[in-house]
Amino acid sequence: MEALNTVLKEIRHGENLELYLTIILAITVAILGILQIAKFEVISAVILATLGLLASSLISSRRVITDVKASFDELNAAVKALESQGVGHISELLTRAYPDFTEQIRTAKRVSIEGSTLMSTVTRYAGEFARLLQRGGTLRILVSEPVPEVLAMQVFRSSSLKDPTEMKKLMEGNVAVMKALADKASSPDQFEIRVMPYLASYSLAIIEGDDGISRAYVKLLPFQRPEPESPTFEVHSQYDGEWFQFFLDQFERMWAQSRKV
Repeated sequence: MEALNTVLKEIRHGENLELYLTIILAITVAILGILQIAKFEVISAVILATLGLLASSLISSRRVITDVKASFDELNAAVKALESQGVGHISELLTRAYPDFTEQIRTAKRVSIEGSTLMSTVTRYAGEFARLLQRGGTLRILVSEPVPEVLAMQVFRSSSLKDPTEMKKLMEGNVAVMKALADKASSPDQFEIRVMPYLASYSLAIIEGDDGISRAYVKLLPFQRPEPESPTFEVHSQYDGEWFQFFLDQFERMWAQSRKV
């Protein structure tokens, strides 16, 4: 029954008509031959017509196969062309610094940033962070705590500042400046600064949008080189879901191990 339904469906759509006609003619010729109803000349003509239909069907099939092969060859050539252009190389993914976050912060519901001091980031986006808090968004800032072990590692890694005392003043001053943003929040839950006794090897900026699309920007912190020359890359929640969750989880783990100031 299923086979019959398939045959009727193909006939309605005009598919394989020549094959079904060939089958009908072959059966007809066989019956006429067995019953000796038709003359030999008629049967011969019908057989020739049947062979012609079969040949036509084979030609059509070969044309389809040829077209499919040609399409595959074109696709293969396109892939090789992309590979020759270096698509996917690491240089295509990295930048030397964070991009401009202005437009993303304007449509964000929560921003979470982590780094050793974050002074340049907070200073640059202070106005946007204030407007984020005023419209009900959330801002979390996580920086390294200026304890002796962190200061020693920070000075060792720095390309310019080599005095632990000066480094401590800088880090504490940065936190004091960041605290001024608290006045822009209508609720204490909107804004929080925390410190942790750890110097991460990268800084993070995670921007979660109102539209459900989020991005994590990861900046590798170099050893004894100017920080603006840091390799930086973007992880998109929609296209890189697994890695976005990885870096979000890293922030949450550091946040859980930090203390509020």
